[in-house]
Amino acid sequence: MVFDISLKHDAKCNVIRLKGDLAHDTVGSVQASMQALTIGNMEPLVFDFSDLDFIDSKGAGFLLQLKQKAKGRKIVLVGLSSPIFNVLERLQVTEQYKVFRTLDEAMMKL
Repeated sequence: MVFDISLKHDAKCNVIRLKGDLAHDTVGSVQASMQALTIGNMEPLVFDFSDLDFIDSKGAGFLLQLKQKAKGRKIVLVGLSSPIFNVLERLQVTEQYKVFRTLDEAMMKL
């Protein structure tokens, strides 16, 4: 499975769109990409999981660590498929984040 991350910054937020698997072998790429995106900006982070196929415990752990390091920064998750939502719910990640069905819905609520 090919993993891809795309980053978009605008005046309102940072959108991180993940495609493929967020797993033990891809978390490092996400962390590195996010460092470049978030240096010097505190706009909300919107993780778009519309094209995410799989997440493992390492990916879920990354989301939990990110929330701890966020220091009050808004972070939301959008576009979770049922299997991804179920994994994150079981690992109590969804208790830490606001979850929206679509990117448009999240943008309206930010």
